[in-house]
Amino acid sequence: MAQKGQKFNKYDQDLKNQIIQNFYLNHYSYKLISIKYSIPIGTLATWISHSKQTDYLQDENVSNKTVKTILQLSLNHLRSLKMKQKQLLAKNTQLKTNKKINLDLKKQIQKLEAKNQILKKYQTFIRSQQKKK
Repeated sequence: MAQKGQKFNKYDQDLKNQIIQNFYLNHYSYKLISIKYSIPIGTLATWISHSKQTDYLQDENVSNKTVKTILQLSLNHLRSLKMKQKQLLAKNTQLKTNKKINLDLKKQIQKLEAKNQILKKYQTFIRSQQKKK
């Protein structure tokens, strides 16, 4: 709460817009913005809350250029997310394929080990038959 005789800082509207953009588009935290711009967290919370209530993009203080910049940044961010999603899907598909190949190889190894055991027993049998002769 304000105290008697307290002086309030005034901030430029462009700075406020830049901070709000950093919050929404870059997903900066209050703490990070507070440290970066040396502004109290309470002040930031008020600005963000006000921007939510007044629909930030419709605010008359925000120019069309700023809106276009915000939309372009959002579009670029979306594109990068889609690219990452495609890469992750490709990796996931490759991992599934590798897992299936791995399972097939394990089955083949088990079959070969079983055949090897049979051959060892047969070899022992042959040796014992040769010794009897």
